[in-house]
Amino acid sequence: DATTDVGDVGTVYAGDSTGAFSCFKPRLDKSKPGGMDFSADENRGRVPFKPVLGERGVVSMLYIAEEKTVFALTYDNCFRVYDVGPARHGTCLHVVRNKTRDVFRAMRYDAKKRQVFVVDEAGALMVWNVPSEHVVYDAHVTGVCVTAEDDVKLGANIPAVDLALWPGGDDVLVATPAGAIKAVKVTRESDYRTIKGGHGGMHHGEVIALDVGVVDDAERVFSASLDYTIRQWDTWDLACVRTFEEPPPPRGERAEIACMTYAGVSKKIVTGMTDGSLRVWGVESGQSVRLFDEKLAHDDSISCCCVMEGGGSKLNEICATGGFDGRVVIWNVKHTRYSAPGFLKSWNAHEGDLKEILAMVAFEADDLVDGIA
Repeated sequence: DATTDVGDVGTVYAGDSTGAFSCFKPRLDKSKPGGMDFSADENRGRVPFKPVLGERGVVSMLYIAEEKTVFALTYDNCFRVYDVGPARHGTCLHVVRNKTRDVFRAMRYDAKKRQVFVVDEAGALMVWNVPSEHVVYDAHVTGVCVTAEDDVKLGANIPAVDLALWPGGDDVLVATPAGAIKAVKVTRESDYRTIKGGHGGMHHGEVIALDVGVVDDAERVFSASLDYTIRQWDTWDLACVRTFEEPPPPRGERAEIACMTYAGVSKKIVTGMTDGSLRVWGVESGQSVRLFDEKLAHDDSISCCCVMEGGGSKLNEICATGGFDGRVVIWNVKHTRYSAPGFLKSWNAHEGDLKEILAMVAFEADDLVDGIA
């Protein structure tokens, strides 16, 4: 396989019966037919790699240049992942031992979904997700033998000897020793997991708001709860990576979080509070500032908030809030050298008995749509 880098003509990795494998990097030779020279006498010929790949010989190897990764199946019933990038050439990142102790037989890579499909001699299919670096599926797929033939006992699992991915990645074809082909339909994102691990763990109260954003070039999910905390979750392993907590006031009751949104330009989490204030949190510093205007802002709980994309300038980023008092308030949530977060303007959007604003969305940069009780 080869990367898209200029001058990369490809690399070959080969494993042997001792569990060792080598890296062959050909040099471009335009004077010869084929243009490649794999001569072992050249400096770019056979490059010794790690002396021991597994406890036994190598069944199969798969090199994915764009991932800078080698995947290996070995006779000690393991699936191994190696980093072959320049900085960590040959470092073993993961070893997955088959829980049934059956030998893995074949593997294929789905470049679009960035997943490795592996089958073993007992007919089980395992799927390794490259970005999240863990197994996302592992189950028997070939069925059991109903007639004693081809050295497979009656009632035993039908072995798998090879597999192929259907173009588009929605079907996996698994070959068996009897010449049969088993088609397995791939259904993604049909299940869910409860996120509760990592720093701080799960919330201790009801979750009342969710939003998504990018922090340090990584996708994150933000959750706000009645336990006075906001938690930041990694989207790959679903672990809590940071917790922000509403500080208790010096005196009086502690305001609860009523709504939340993420201001991506400013990298701020914005929460509307039950006391009518707005709190702006820095996702990098973890510090927060309370915004409030007793005369012009809300005199009741904030119920909803949204960022007005494009509604600000280089000096500010605009957030709109709606409350049970029927008012709409516009805030700046961006801190710069020349401006600070704070109140900008407000107006009564609804009068009378049906004045409670329950939901709000920004339309382009100048329009707001709200829903009332």
